[in-house]
Amino acid sequence: MNTKHVPVIQVAGFKNSGKTTLIGLLVESLSRQGLKAAVIKHHGHGGVPDRVSGTDTDRHILSGALCSAAEGEGAWEVSITRDAAMNLEAMMALCRQLGADVIFLEGYKQAPYPKIVLLRNEADRKLHSLENIMACGGWEEPEAEKGQFAFSLERYASYEDELMRLLIGRCFNG
Repeated sequence: MNTKHVPVIQVAGFKNSGKTTLIGLLVESLSRQGLKAAVIKHHGHGGVPDRVSGTDTDRHILSGALCSAAEGEGAWEVSITRDAAMNLEAMMALCRQLGADVIFLEGYKQAPYPKIVLLRNEADRKLHSLENIMACGGWEEPEAEKGQFAFSLERYASYEDELMRLLIGRCFNG
């Protein structure tokens, strides 16, 4: 069992704020440094997340399986139903077991982990009321609250080194 400390970073924002884009960029940056990232996305659009309809995995789930997994050439596709004893903490434990060095949460705004908040406009500034914000970004560089690092997704490359220092310092150096 993997018992090492695995830091968790949330990326929070409203729909179309750039959460998936930022997580992809951060995962690429960390991967270049030899770190393995896991991503857990909150499906906040209502309903059950999409599955590939008509596949054997889908048929197993529809027949009542708690989970169904398919493997091919070492890659896994896993579906877990709501009847399984799975919640965010259990999924993070699974990510740790799989060897993740860092876990990104996309969404889960109210969870207590260090956050990067993405703002689309002035109305989104209400997200500054969330706890544990370490950075604030957007397609255009937003005005950050005191003590927060501010960055632009549009110009990510010019912020990447400083953002990586912030993440690695916060995650791995306390």
